[in-house]
Amino acid sequence: MKRIFVAAWSYPPKMSGESVVCRRTLENSKLYYDVCSCMQKVEDADADKVRVFPVHGRYIRWPFNVVKQFIKLDKTEHYNIIMTRVMPPNGHFAGILIKLLRPHVKWVVYFSDPIWNSPFISFFSLFRKNLQQQPNYLLMKVFGSAAWLGTRFGDLLVFNNDRLARYVLGEKYNSFKDKIVITPYGHEGVQLQKCLQKQPSDKVVIAHVGQIYGARSFSRVVEALEILKQNYPEQYNRLVILQVGFICSSEKSAIINSKVINSFCFVDEVDYEKSLEYMRTVDFALILDPYFSEKNKNIYVPVKIYDYMSVGAEIIAVADDDSATADIAKELGCALAGHNAEEIANMLLNCVSGNIGRHIDSGGRFHCRKGVEILDSCLEQLLDND
Repeated sequence: MKRIFVAAWSYPPKMSGESVVCRRTLENSKLYYDVCSCMQKVEDADADKVRVFPVHGRYIRWPFNVVKQFIKLDKTEHYNIIMTRVMPPNGHFAGILIKLLRPHVKWVVYFSDPIWNSPFISFFSLFRKNLQQQPNYLLMKVFGSAAWLGTRFGDLLVFNNDRLARYVLGEKYNSFKDKIVITPYGHEGVQLQKCLQKQPSDKVVIAHVGQIYGARSFSRVVEALEILKQNYPEQYNRLVILQVGFICSSEKSAIINSKVINSFCFVDEVDYEKSLEYMRTVDFALILDPYFSEKNKNIYVPVKIYDYMSVGAEIIAVADDDSATADIAKELGCALAGHNAEEIANMLLNCVSGNIGRHIDSGGRFHCRKGVEILDSCLEQLLDND
């Protein structure tokens, strides 16, 4: 039985998309894994199939500690494949070091973010204030260099959607096509029978569960609420926008100083299970895409959209029509508005009036097993060709 060595900063899941996707992928795989995680608390659903080894340290130290753990385990396991995952991006740095030590080992490089050319960061962010939770430009470039090398020297490049692959690889997309694998995220099954019942109320609660910072902003939603407050005060008074999770200080200040602060409710970061509970008990679950002026940067698929599906939430989305999120929203059939205050206001009116129907993944089209089966097949080929 061959095991695959994985460098994954956040395993088991915490309140982050990368952490949730990593656990979901490995636990639904039919293969066997040894995972280096920085998490203090380790909980394994299957301690035989997925063994977790806490490896502590941060940024510079963690990759070197991962390599030490690899050398220790490799004495008995004789790994043929390593997989490095991103966020924070130093996991790929560990991959470079291991590849230098063991050139024969196959390297699977998993991307959920471009890292070195992320749309979320720019050189000018070094000089802006109040950018709490923004990716650090210099660190992203330093560790991103390892990810860039991963595209060149990795044996398998894994992406969650084709838009992301094209953005990351640029002009190299076609020449690297033989080692590109697209594995959509997915959920673990719609469990409507487990949904909690919302208490009767004339309020319509719309929740965004996730982080708000940088290009992901409530600014257009605030403008939409101001339109409703002026033109449709009765409907406006029924709306509650619930933000669950981190929100940067500048964004929160803008909402507090707006004319529609009474429509907002803030809940600090919660654990993953608690976040699912919030999703189950609200009227609508909101996908809020980041806004980028350049359309080719709309490459992100938020993991929360699959969590929303799994709990049977009624999903609404604010995203550009030409985006990775819109691709899924259209296939699912949920309400979609662009980054335009008038469009968002109309969507919110439909929420209040009940003109938005319930859309769930009844056929299992978005189940994670589809992406996991694709990845498993590719990993088995690497193992067989060793």
